[in-house]
Amino acid sequence: MALPKKNIPAVLYCSKRPFYSLKYIKQTWVYLVLSFVFFYSTISEAAAQSMTPSAIRKLYSAAIESASKTDDLHEQLVQFKPANAFVLAYLGATEGLKAKHVWNPYTKVAWVNKAAKNLAAAIKADPIDVEIRYLRFSMEHNLPPFLGHNHLAEDLTSICKQISLAPNTELEPDLLRLIAKFAAESGRCSSQQLSILKPYYKN
Repeated sequence: MALPKKNIPAVLYCSKRPFYSLKYIKQTWVYLVLSFVFFYSTISEAAAQSMTPSAIRKLYSAAIESASKTDDLHEQLVQFKPANAFVLAYLGATEGLKAKHVWNPYTKVAWVNKAAKNLAAAIKADPIDVEIRYLRFSMEHNLPPFLGHNHLAEDLTSICKQISLAPNTELEPDLLRLIAKFAAESGRCSSQQLSILKPYYKN
């Protein structure tokens, strides 16, 4: 039997694979990394799914002036599988915030387009939801017209119509007040629309 080469462990020359062979170590690391990724994604998805609408609204409000909080919220919202109209709307609105917080103009446009796509999908799923309409209206209100995303008149009409029905809806008073105030102060309302909105935030 030939002796192994000098300074090289004889176990590397055994017919059976050694437990610390390079190939085995690589396979083990791959398995551990994949296990960790799967475990983390499962935990993240479960945490996201447990978020209430009220929690999402609060996180979104906090993200408006914070890039890091925007990133955190976006990471949680993309975990929803499948996403309902409410989640799609807030995902789109959060992508609008990501466009706000980046400086690169090409990246801004890319995020705006993603936001517009998700908001459109949310409205298609639930066209009479006043909160979803408000999220798209508030984003497009702050966009330059040349970007081509303009549903302001459509959304404002829907908002006013649904708010006029507010006594028969389940809208939370604070949310109703916020939406009515923003729409009224946007400078885009007709006198008739203002007469509908003002009673809901000036009380």
